[in-house]
Amino acid sequence: LFSRFLVEPLGQMIRNMGQIAHGKLDLVVNKKGLREFSRVADSFELMIDQVKLRASELERLLDLDDSAILRFGRDGEAIYFNRVAMEVFGYQEDEIPDLDLGDLFSEAALGLMASGVAAETALPDAPLSLQLDCRHKSGAWFTCDAVINPSVARSGSGYTIVLSPVSAAEDVELSPYVA
Repeated sequence: LFSRFLVEPLGQMIRNMGQIAHGKLDLVVNKKGLREFSRVADSFELMIDQVKLRASELERLLDLDDSAILRFGRDGEAIYFNRVAMEVFGYQEDEIPDLDLGDLFSEAALGLMASGVAAETALPDAPLSLQLDCRHKSGAWFTCDAVINPSVARSGSGYTIVLSPVSAAEDVELSPYVA
């Protein structure tokens, strides 16, 4: 879904910008050149609108899932949480960019993820399944079954973590133990 709704439109936009940068479009400063530039600018604006629309559609699709879906960048920084993930962990959308793996998972879980993901990198079609000790915003801990998919994109590697289907934050049994 990420590829269809986000990567492909961005790839097309980058290819078009590359043509402009390498002078493959006739942009002579005359009426024809101005019309061509206007056409390219309009196309660029259309692509931006399409990317925004597709990103919005993708977000709506991910919010329909009853699993908590979390996306992290190469350095473990939080990139995306779907609605269920925000409910389960107790965070608001504007707090997500300030989070990283260490804020949400125990040290033991981080070690398992690091060793497991390193072993699975050679086989990206075989996601890593394990139980993770997770930390709620309140500091309480809970355990969830998780599937971790390491991924590599142009911007670098990262992780997509899908926690087992959870219908609402109340369904997660929080405990005061420290992992």
